[in-house]
Amino acid sequence: MRQVRASICKFEKRKSPYRVRWKPSNAKNYKTEWKGTKKEANQRKQEIEEYENGNRDLSKELDFQEIREAQIKLKHTLNERAKGKSISYAVDWFLENFQGGDEILELKSYFKEYIKLKSRIVSKHTIDSDQQLIGTKGKDGFINLFGNKKPTECTREFLQKYLDEKGSKFHRGKSLKAFFRWLCGESKYHNDTPCLRKDPTKGLYLAQVNKDQVKAVATNQEICDLLYLSNSKKYNYSAAFWAFMFFTGLRPSECIRFWASKKCGWNQIHLDDQEPYIYIPADIIRKRGIGSRKIMIRKGFMNILKAFRDEGESKYPLKKVRNWKRVHSLVRKEIWGKRLTISSAKDEVKDITRHTFVTNLHLYADSISVLTNESGTSDKTLREHYINSKVFKRDSEYFFENIDISNFKQKVSIKKPKIRNTTDTWKQLISLHGTQMLWEVDSKTLKKKTFPQVSTSDGDRGNKFTRQIITTAVKNMTKRMRDSGKRPPSS
Repeated sequence: MRQVRASICKFEKRKSPYRVRWKPSNAKNYKTEWKGTKKEANQRKQEIEEYENGNRDLSKELDFQEIREAQIKLKHTLNERAKGKSISYAVDWFLENFQGGDEILELKSYFKEYIKLKSRIVSKHTIDSDQQLIGTKGKDGFINLFGNKKPTECTREFLQKYLDEKGSKFHRGKSLKAFFRWLCGESKYHNDTPCLRKDPTKGLYLAQVNKDQVKAVATNQEICDLLYLSNSKKYNYSAAFWAFMFFTGLRPSECIRFWASKKCGWNQIHLDDQEPYIYIPADIIRKRGIGSRKIMIRKGFMNILKAFRDEGESKYPLKKVRNWKRVHSLVRKEIWGKRLTISSAKDEVKDITRHTFVTNLHLYADSISVLTNESGTSDKTLREHYINSKVFKRDSEYFFENIDISNFKQKVSIKKPKIRNTTDTWKQLISLHGTQMLWEVDSKTLKKKTFPQVSTSDGDRGNKFTRQIITTAVKNMTKRMRDSGKRPPSS
């Protein structure tokens, strides 16, 4: 660590002519003080250098008890900068930094500094999320409700009560824990002035997101209804924008940036290639750390994009949809208002286009590598937060191949196929669920899993027939695993 030296200069015709100037060890800028006499200036220079460099021996001035108390305070600071410094430095540092000055400040002051530091590293979306969950923008935000409290007044019981009452599956608890870790100086966002020694969030119970909860996915009928409805003057002809989100998996904010950028838009849509695709640059994607994406253009979407290109922006606006936020909200309520709760803790409609794209691609491509590359999301996250198990393979084929520009002009009614109790039932089930059905079912969890029932005229007989087919699938899977040398699942 560098040695700090203070300089003294005399300036005539000043009330206090002696200037003491030095650069603290933990600061970028110089500090200046003015003294009336040279004796005061020399004394102050000596104090500064002893304070910064820790060379003074206090054993001559303090008795053993005072030194011991100062050592305990130094131990409590847990600050690496205090190592090798004098006891005087430890006490001064403890009072000045560890306690935030003469007293600990209010939570809102610390949160303001926390957001300022964090914004240099993370994206604007993450900052907005923190402001909404625990900041001042959300009505149930922790700082909005308890910003006048001090960190030392927040006990674990107090925080647990807050989370129980204001809990959210959108990770309010995680944001709160991250903030209090920063107050303790344990965060990756460096904090020079920690004000807590113990983290009150340790031992908090955070409600887990229900992994079995069905994710919001639009059915093919709802997509057709939406495209026909929004392709009207009432909804500012926003159907093109909706279609682009459904068939690329882009979030609304990402879609807006894609068409607003001069480098993107039609410049990144390659319709004339042997394998048509859309290139999504990394700076368009909302979350940092995810690279660029290459999304393949499939049959139905190809038909839609060619119509967009031929008809132009005047008929199918993509670069700018007037009053998009209002239109987006109105269409959601019109299509999903009866099925889902809008603008509440259960609202997943805001990302329903992305969930729909990922779920259908999961079945249509039948490849997890294709799914992760085109969605830009890990396998684990996809399975826990996106994929809807109630969508069938036949639905995904209709989604990518049959929904085209004709759905913008006429209302379509999709008939649901019924499976009869015939010898072809087994083949029809595979066409619905895919061949992976043979490998995903194991006899140990057979009784726990719920499978779509076969629709027959005989009712219970059809359900019994379905169970027989699944049992056959288990036997086939076990036989294949034995033949390949793998250990079959226990029965």
